Amino acid sequence: MRGSDTSHVRMEHLILADGARTAALGRVVATADSVTFEPPLPRAEPLFAPGREPPPQPSGLGIAVEGVDLDALADRRAKGGAVEGWAWLAGVWRSEMLVVDIQEPALPTARPTKELREPPCTAPAAGWPRGADGENLDLAGFQHDDEALVAISLFRPSARQVVLVVATTDPGRIERELRPRFDQRVCVVASTWTKAQVDEVTAALRINMRAWRLYQTGLAVREDGQAEVNADAVLVTEQFASWAEHVPDGLLRVDPWLAPNAAAGPT
Repeated sequence: MRGSDTSHVRMEHLILADGARTAALGRVVATADSVTFEPPLPRAEPLFAPGREPPPQPSGLGIAVEGVDLDALADRRAKGGAVEGWAWLAGVWRSEMLVVDIQEPALPTARPTKELREPPCTAPAAGWPRGADGENLDLAGFQHDDEALVAISLFRPSARQVVLVVATTDPGRIERELRPRFDQRVCVVASTWTKAQVDEVTAALRINMRAWRLYQTGLAVREDGQAEVNADAVLVTEQFASWAEHVPDGLLRVDPWLAPNAAAGPT
């Protein structure tokens, strides 16, 4: 894969080696067969009548853990001989297992939503146009399948301002096509990547999610209007790190749940 940036993603420092300290907040699931520690996975759960909930079950994406006090878990639930609850755990990584020496009860919090505010283009002399409260743009009929369109997003400088930001490999043509429709409510930037590059990285992550210990991936837009592929990993494997070396720097953002030298507390 070739990009305009000569630097590439390096993740060797994120690989957990035996003896490394690490810490994270997550869900503990204990059954008759195992005790596992899982990242805060997005889960869509059906509603059950009180008392009819199924026993806790591991997701299959967690890690083995040793030394957890199951009675000290936050939001603890026990049923059918299984126990689940939340905790911040710290310890030493040994033989693909977290050996816990510090435990604190803790509950997950929602990730802060990234707001795209100031468009990456110079504002018109009179500022970005203002409309009604909750101003929006009608994108019906927008040609999202155009290979020149790499990232499309709406930036909102205020509740009454909205700007269509497009990262494209053909700025001149896209500018000519969009300007008559959106006038000063459009910002066109030259894309650092091609759509094929973004699609290649996205496809590789989806195909290898389980092998690379990933639990969530998606496409986002950075504050400069450029496309960014995100990957949430349980931990960074050597195979994943080796593949990432071929991805241009800035195209891929990896958030490992477990990493060496993690923070010293739940916050």
